[in-house]
Amino acid sequence: MQDIKYLDDDIKQIILDQDKTPGKVALVFMQPYSSLVSFLPKSKIKICYTMTESHYIHKEWVDTLNKHFDATVVPSQFLVTAYKKAGLKIPIFNLPIGLDLDNYFKAALKSSPNKIFTFGISANFGNDHNKNQKMLIKSFLKKFKNNDNIRLRVRGNWGDKEEIESIKRLITKRDAKNVEIEIKPLSSQDYLEFMKSLDCYVLVSKGEGFSITPREALALGIPCILSNNTAHKIICKTSYVKSVNLLNIENIAQALEEVYNNYDYYLHKAHQGREWVKQYTYKSLGNKYLNLIQPKKIILGPENIITNDYIIINSEALFHKYSLIK
Repeated sequence: MQDIKYLDDDIKQIILDQDKTPGKVALVFMQPYSSLVSFLPKSKIKICYTMTESHYIHKEWVDTLNKHFDATVVPSQFLVTAYKKAGLKIPIFNLPIGLDLDNYFKAALKSSPNKIFTFGISANFGNDHNKNQKMLIKSFLKKFKNNDNIRLRVRGNWGDKEEIESIKRLITKRDAKNVEIEIKPLSSQDYLEFMKSLDCYVLVSKGEGFSITPREALALGIPCILSNNTAHKIICKTSYVKSVNLLNIENIAQALEEVYNNYDYYLHKAHQGREWVKQYTYKSLGNKYLNLIQPKKIILGPENIITNDYIIINSEALFHKYSLIK
């Protein structure tokens, strides 16, 4: 067993509990590959929490969910639409990921830029190029190459070796002295310090399933530049961030320059965003998760909704299953 000494006592008790009898409702966090079905608990109701970073859904996932689960939960509204279009028949609930932001809210709001203005991103380096780090670097260099007063920090915990080497070659080829790259895991405190060191967080990814890091930046009152696609759309609609609607070097470069030249404006917007982000904390979402497992009230209706006080289900089969286990 992995080291659990850092966990809260109530979580330790759950892990160490010798009673392995499955609960009446199982909420399983997984990508629904058919090879994993044999590991599912034999609960009366099986719910899968799953996500992907694009509008494309694997057919295998859809088949597995329809055959072996009673409902699906996704963290973003665009995924509800994507799964429906892909042929998912069971109920789909939209329930955001709960975030531990206590230490972010305790930190003082960002009030002024650093002496060396710092753009930054924290994302792993996948071979699918989804996080778009190379386009970000090229865009940054278009406006700020070797400007001693401005830098870009690019970091991640891990990544594809070829992708990392490709990014390093790009930095060397462009002789980009004000672009830094770091690949190593950070403790939660070191990661928080990295985020606090930034003047502007930038994530111009090609797709997101939920997107945690911009919410962390807003919790610190740090301006953000985000690609306006997939799960980012709900953040971009708020006006608390600078949106990039079409991903290309020119547009991203203009967004970087816009935030740099109008920093007070975007700083004020980010401060407003701190209050908005509070809806994603464990405290705000906890009752919704509990209501999914043991609903206070079940309503048969035209759509699938989870609230703090009840759930609405559009499936008679699932409605009756919940009714039988109460």
